[in-house]
Amino acid sequence: MALSTIVQSSRLVKWTAGQKRGTNFALPYMHGEVASLDKYFTGADVLLEVHLPGEADADGSEALSDLQAIFAAQGLVVVQYDDPHKGDIRARTELLVEPIPSQDRLTYLFALRNPAGFWEDVTASTASAASPPVVTTGGDRPIHDMVLTFSGPGYLQHTDSLGQVSRITIDAAAGAGTYVVDVGAGTVLKSSVAQDEFLTVTQAWWMKFSAGAAQSFTSSVSVAVSWRNKWS
Repeated sequence: MALSTIVQSSRLVKWTAGQKRGTNFALPYMHGEVASLDKYFTGADVLLEVHLPGEADADGSEALSDLQAIFAAQGLVVVQYDDPHKGDIRARTELLVEPIPSQDRLTYLFALRNPAGFWEDVTASTASAASPPVVTTGGDRPIHDMVLTFSGPGYLQHTDSLGQVSRITIDAAAGAGTYVVDVGAGTVLKSSVAQDEFLTVTQAWWMKFSAGAAQSFTSSVSVAVSWRNKWS
């Protein structure tokens, strides 16, 4: 639903992504610190300011009630906008605190939380099935929730920008068929049936892509890839 159908106007006051979490390491008898390069990101706040209609007192009250009903729903609410550089992007958010009035009685600030920490493309990118597939990501944040479609048993191995190698294998005992590995959800399906017993991974994170780069793969089977570029 477009916010313009509820309020007079709206704007994102803060829409950037989360920051790196964790710390570096201090070593005895060594100046400075040792960087831990493989850091993950925190969630992020999304501050949405809205200007309620003011033709009548009831109009503003109704609009505020409608917005609270949308953002306070049980589950994450998609906020989407068209950025001049990033394109059509979205974030899945939730309202954890009550909206507060800001500039005047008709202007409210909704402090939304983006648990994922990143914005992402509304439209997924795809790479055709190949051995290995050819994937060049966009965005400016790492990708952790790609979907890999294996044409049969075999492996796909990825080397990230830090030289870390991760391999996902559909074991030979799985038999012929198409296997869909959803890295974000942590599932592997064949004809919508879970195939966990035939999945082998070498890293706890399964696989992750760096932003804005050609990805490095080797494989023993044809694999198609789907992903959404992530943005700050």
